[in-house]
Amino acid sequence: MSNNNRPYYTIICMIGEYDFSSNLMKVDIINGIGNPYSTILLTLMVDSKLIARHGIFGKDDIILTIELMAERITPTETIEMTLMNIKQSLPLPIKDAGDKNNYNEEQNIMILTTVPKQPCIQMNTTVNKLFDESKLKSPISMIEEIISEFLPDMEIDIKKDGENTELPYQFIVPPMSFMSAIKFIDGSDEEIKKNYGPGLGLYLGPMFFTNRIEEGGKNKLCIWNLNKIINKKPEYVIHQLALGSDSKIFESAGREADKFYTYNDIKSIYRGNQDILTYGYNKKFLSKPVDFLYEWIDLSTDDILSKSVSTGNILVHDDIKDICRYHTIEEVGFEYEKNPYISRYSRSISSCFEIEYHLDRNLTLLPLSRVGVPIEVVPESLDYTELGGKYIASASKISLTRETDSWVAKVSNRAFRSNIK
Repeated sequence: MSNNNRPYYTIICMIGEYDFSSNLMKVDIINGIGNPYSTILLTLMVDSKLIARHGIFGKDDIILTIELMAERITPTETIEMTLMNIKQSLPLPIKDAGDKNNYNEEQNIMILTTVPKQPCIQMNTTVNKLFDESKLKSPISMIEEIISEFLPDMEIDIKKDGENTELPYQFIVPPMSFMSAIKFIDGSDEEIKKNYGPGLGLYLGPMFFTNRIEEGGKNKLCIWNLNKIINKKPEYVIHQLALGSDSKIFESAGREADKFYTYNDIKSIYRGNQDILTYGYNKKFLSKPVDFLYEWIDLSTDDILSKSVSTGNILVHDDIKDICRYHTIEEVGFEYEKNPYISRYSRSISSCFEIEYHLDRNLTLLPLSRVGVPIEVVPESLDYTELGGKYIASASKISLTRETDSWVAKVSNRAFRSNIK
């Protein structure tokens, strides 16, 4: 329970017909900008004999319900997830040969790696499609047609701001999972590109997609252009307090879903020069249009910056601005437009500046679990003011740990953008 009506959590964990709420010791909710859905780690103390006898090895749904109680009766936030166990770690210690039916005889640590069931099934659904000259479509429209044919009941949030409107003469999506088809059409996965050829680019900017958990146990596929998303209203604001700040400011912690406070250090990582050395400040692409032998397309970091995750100028050393990289496009049919190349390389400089921040109070979890959303950082110290502002949330790890009779949350998140200030 809580003291002085401070926020606290209640967590219920059902595996099939069995209630494991009292066995649950820790919950880790992990999201990343490159992951199609969440990963949830469940750590339980159980008698291995019970698990073995009842065959609890992935065949049953797991219902996990987390409630944040800011008052004594009404939940401030309720997260309900139907999970699928994809990996299970369980020790099998030596037991008595007899059948004692004593399931509390010895407690062992069992770790379940789970994923939200519906998003996992949807994103792994096999799809394939031929888009020929008879029905030319933009890359985003291709995704929408695949969804309409193979996943008509899926809830979606596909934003077309800054989409690539170039229409290819023909494009074939061979049989593959739906999440692979998104990456293939976009050209954002090197392994898929190596096996099936270059993609088209969904946006004139870095593409992001995830099938995320929503309130009420629902899920939604989000496909966005991060170049446009960073200019939207922040999903939440992180205030880094300075020494001597009024401690009363924490009184709203856990009661607001869009405002959080921390006394912790914020770690920053700059890699602008490294990324430019890898991809080149200037780029030349040897393309192969259908009506001409070849065509050189020039693209510089200056061209890409306005299409990346940027709120200012990128900071790189002047001496590396003359570096040029050459790329050969083997696929015939890429025209004279720069769109596919802008889409592909805008993501290469989108994370030149990254921050890592930590929160350790009982907070609303759903906003903090989301990635690919705009956030704002507000340092109270004037020395760090220029490092504040808009970022894109790129990774989230929420750890809920049982301590005696209550649950305590710790959040470790990351965010990035192209520019430092």
